[in-house]
Amino acid sequence: MSRIFNEDTAIPSIRLFGLPVACLSISQTVQWILHQTEQKKTVMHADINTFKVVLMKEDAQLFRSVAKADIISADGMGIVWAARLLGKKLPGRVTGIDLMGELVEKAAQNHKTIYLLGAKAEVVQKLTELYTHKYGNGFVAGFQDGYFKEQDAAQVALAIAEAKPDFLFVGMTSPRKENFLFHQEAILSSVPFKMGVGGSFDVLSGMISRAPLWIQKSGLEWLYRLSKEPRRLFKRYTLDNLRFLFLLLKEWWRPA
Repeated sequence: MSRIFNEDTAIPSIRLFGLPVACLSISQTVQWILHQTEQKKTVMHADINTFKVVLMKEDAQLFRSVAKADIISADGMGIVWAARLLGKKLPGRVTGIDLMGELVEKAAQNHKTIYLLGAKAEVVQKLTELYTHKYGNGFVAGFQDGYFKEQDAAQVALAIAEAKPDFLFVGMTSPRKENFLFHQEAILSSVPFKMGVGGSFDVLSGMISRAPLWIQKSGLEWLYRLSKEPRRLFKRYTLDNLRFLFLLLKEWWRPA
């Protein structure tokens, strides 16, 4: 695939809910990230979905944290559909788990290292063991579960910086992962690439199963997840989705 950018051009994007959302496919997103890091530039990636749009409306700090990112992707089909309703176009969704999977492969191919931050201790430990078995000792520069106190965040960031990874994946919930990267930006400035990946560690470690591919492609992965964790996700996929529709209507009526 030919390049659609160079180091002097901006990412093609559309404006959604006050943020520039990249009009890049997952392969183009990977290409852009690798291009930037090859040029010795640091990159912070963020993504949005319907749930996060609702959260950002109530949480100004979360909005600032997402807006600080160098590239913002559409993680959920709800965002892709919203763009279409607003007369805009996105190539498709770029899920955090898929993007992480692609970047982990590229890191291994290019003899780079990764750091895993987040999830429960047994989950991140298992994922580390899986990656070490697959890619060799030293591929995972370090790991840490996500159950640390907020007052220890700077110390956690310092440990990451000292491990000198090329890629940092933060497997924590929103707004914690975005705010961690925002507030610890100075300490983590030497890490070439950083991104939040939510609950991806649980799936990649095999602790939780992901929806079948046909469900992912149909945009109904949220319904599969709801069926697996109804208590935890009921509010997010019912009440919060209704709130998102209200925000979408406001966006639709907003003057161009």
